[in-house]
Amino acid sequence: MQNMMKKILAISGSLRAESTNLKIIENVAKLAADSLEISVYQGLPALPAFNPDLDAEAIAEPAEVADLRKQISEADGIIICTPGCTKRSAAR
Repeated sequence: MQNMMKKILAISGSLRAESTNLKIIENVAKLAADSLEISVYQGLPALPAFNPDLDAEAIAEPAEVADLRKQISEADGIIICTPGCTKRSAAR
């Protein structure tokens, strides 16, 4: 029986090129390379702002949204790594 690696989609919540979140994802991918196929989502900067009015069936979804949904549906799992507060208190 062939060993099929699980496909994981990883999303960094930071757009910075040298983001700590991206570095964490890259390190997780290296550490799990023998057991997981981790791909990093690259389309975050192109995603439109969330607008539930655009989620109606009569409105064609933006191509960037369709691509993200496709990648999510094809993945066995998702890792989301997001920034925390930086020297400030969290919003209440």
